[in-house]
Amino acid sequence: VAEVFSSHLQAAVMGVEAVRHYARYGMAGLFHRDQLGEAVSGIRQLFSKTTVQLDASSLTLGSYYLLAYRRKQRRDDPLAEELEVQQRSREVPQGVMEVVQWVLPMALHMVFQSAPFDAQRLCHHQGWELVAERLGSSEPGRPAYAVVARQSPRKVALICIRGTDAENSPEEVFADLRVTPEPVVIPGLGTGSGFVHRGMWDASTFVQRELEIPIQDLSAAGYKIMVTGHSAGAGVGALLALRLRHRFAAEFVGFGTPTVCNLAMAQAAEAFCINVVNAYDAIPRISAASVQTLVEQVVTTFQSPECEEDYAEDMQYLRERLKNVWEPRVRQSDEPTDPTPATPKVAEQARAAEDVGGLFVPGAVMYTYHVEGTLDCRLVRCKFPGLLRLEAHHRMLEDHTAASYLDALRMVQARREASQRPDFHRVSWQPFREASAACPCCRNRYTWASTSHSRAQRFRDMTNCRGCGRVVCRRCASETRTYPRQGIVIPAPTCEECVWRRDAPVEVSVEELLAAVELGECQEAEQSAQNEDGCVQRVGAAED
Repeated sequence: VAEVFSSHLQAAVMGVEAVRHYARYGMAGLFHRDQLGEAVSGIRQLFSKTTVQLDASSLTLGSYYLLAYRRKQRRDDPLAEELEVQQRSREVPQGVMEVVQWVLPMALHMVFQSAPFDAQRLCHHQGWELVAERLGSSEPGRPAYAVVARQSPRKVALICIRGTDAENSPEEVFADLRVTPEPVVIPGLGTGSGFVHRGMWDASTFVQRELEIPIQDLSAAGYKIMVTGHSAGAGVGALLALRLRHRFAAEFVGFGTPTVCNLAMAQAAEAFCINVVNAYDAIPRISAASVQTLVEQVVTTFQSPECEEDYAEDMQYLRERLKNVWEPRVRQSDEPTDPTPATPKVAEQARAAEDVGGLFVPGAVMYTYHVEGTLDCRLVRCKFPGLLRLEAHHRMLEDHTAASYLDALRMVQARREASQRPDFHRVSWQPFREASAACPCCRNRYTWASTSHSRAQRFRDMTNCRGCGRVVCRRCASETRTYPRQGIVIPAPTCEECVWRRDAPVEVSVEELLAAVELGECQEAEQSAQNEDGCVQRVGAAED
């Protein structure tokens, strides 16, 4: 009891101190989950690229409430994202998908090793051989790199450029994006002159000089030259592929590639550059125009009556909980009747803001997008509207990490395979606007476990169960399950009713189930026979 009381008292004291010293900024921090905190931090760093003046606490509050309002807007129409992509895209060929999958471990894992032995070991796992490397150090203008080669199924030499470690050093991602466009001429590209990201162009110059002889030797030996990278490494790699294209027919596969060249160059690279971009990854979408649009959304949100109302309500609930020494929340017996609030108008989706004369992601884009709890991807062009706007989302930084790209491609492949099976099952999500007044699982308000019960907090605490698609509270969906028949192979939120109901769908086919039963019966019979043989032998030995 003393330990529990002590933890509640400590939380209350921390809350008082945060509010007393940091006012609204501290209040918002009390409600932040890790992902929300990272998203708000990212938006604050983007603000530094504009001339808009807004103090830290106001910026934090505007970002915090915009994230909540945009979440409600997206979940009000779960099919909107899918429809936008389907209208402006084409299917990803399976051959392209396979190339991306065997390049991925090299770009997202191997090249981040500092010791050549570890890099060679990881290469062997995937059927590659380490040919050349500079893995010991990486600094601006002189990135670490490795060259690997394989002979089967075809002879390929892969140049891997190390990028920013977005998972452990997210603040460095924005430092790499300080853009100073520079005019250049790339022979053989067909566009003449163009503009590129100056810092990444200089880094590609360094790598090209370092690897000039190895690239010539590998090309002369019949190896196909390819380049890959993640984050800033992908930006450098894309520019390196542009420079090598006319001499070695180089190709490029990148993950989370930032904007590095003007529109004409980006479109000319569609024939040999493929970029994988996650649904909410902010880095490939950063441009002067998209940042300005997001900033305008944050400012509008902060100045809106809805934000002021939610903030006042949040502060009131915070004071009440502090008075009760952070008393634990429990479900109540009275079922609420207030309907789900309408989405504030400030949450309208940001416009796709094309930066005329700005920089773009070079080449074609494998664009991953959400389909009611699953992920799919299609090929889009560099001017696709979803790439020209920054979405206020709690995963806008997390979606840039190597782990997120690995998980996304696993989910995409799983959904593709599941859709080919006769038992493929797609669950339709209930829109937030149609949600009942209370959580259908516990018959309590969606925010019962949170400090605040404001409209914004309600939007954050509502979620869709991946098993049935209903809108439930986060606590009732705290269990996670996989749903292979839907293509969900990473554990996802599942409501208590779906976890425990007797008629829950079996995630194996009837044939697999019968085969498992038959195998079990055979093993049981075999074990029984062995036991009988053992008994006979022991009896015979006793008689002897």
